[in-house]
Amino acid sequence: MDLGATVCRPKAPLCDRCPIAAHCAALATGAPETFPRKTAKAERPHRHGVAYVLTRGGEVALVRRPPKGLLGGMLALPTSDWRADRWSDAEAIAAAPAEASWRGVGEVEHGFTHFTLTLRLLRAEGEAPDVAGGEVIWSPRRDLDALPSVFLKAARAGLTNLL
Repeated sequence: MDLGATVCRPKAPLCDRCPIAAHCAALATGAPETFPRKTAKAERPHRHGVAYVLTRGGEVALVRRPPKGLLGGMLALPTSDWRADRWSDAEAIAAAPAEASWRGVGEVEHGFTHFTLTLRLLRAEGEAPDVAGGEVIWSPRRDLDALPSVFLKAARAGLTNLL
């Protein structure tokens, strides 16, 4: 017997026709129409990071992420670590991929499956040495659409926002 489709209907349950009504927890509450109840989603942790938009004329500096982990092996903007606390100005500049005149150009928010992220955006014009053991790849601005969405969002905002 398919009780869920014929008797235990969400909007109008037919409890008087149910063969197991005497054992029903939903009926015992006095509000069987409120079942099944959706469980509240667990709150996702929030992390903070800094994304660096380093330009050289019409090109943007990209790096390849480590092969394992989130967005493994994909091209990305250089970033700081992602952590629970916001990055201070001094920390953000110290973690930058190159010495340059970095200036803040806003923030972007992004949601991953298991956490949300605020990326503070710093932008500068200049050259970049190899970053964190990886080679800097200079990409034309028109080719940035292939980036993962979090980095595409950050690159677009960092290239258009001039605060």
